[in-house]
Parts: sequence; C-alpha cells; structure tokens
Amino acid sequence: MDKFWDDLKWDELSAEEQKIWGVLGWDSKSWNQLAPEPASDKTAWDKLSKEEQAAASSLGYDPKSWDE
Repeated sequence: MDKFWDDLKWDELSAEEQKIWGVLGWDSKSWNQLAPEPASDKTAWDKLSKEEQAAASSLGYDPKSWDE
C-alpha cells in the first residue's frame, strides 16, 4: 500500500473503496493494523487474480506501482 492509502483510516474510505480493497483481502482490522495484512499485499502483480488486478487498477495501481 502506498503513502496515499496508508494515511487513511478504514472508516475514511468510501463504501466503494472499502469494497474494492475487500477484493484484495483487506478489512477494517487488517487496514487498521489490528490483524495481519492480506496475502495480496505481498503478491506480485502477475500473481494476482484478474479480479484482484482489476481492483488494484481501479485504486490507481499498475503493475509497476503495485510491485514497488
């Protein structure tokens, strides 16, 4: 997760953003560091499912920025 998203709390995200992050395995506990980060956080772009790639794209990520 990059600095932009890292500075936001889960309840500061819109319902749509929460839904999209949910596709990537995030929920309020993992987002707020009360539970481990989901596996997608350490997964290379080319190993994400097509659904996860679409979710990441809609959040502003591309293969390069995701893998940084």
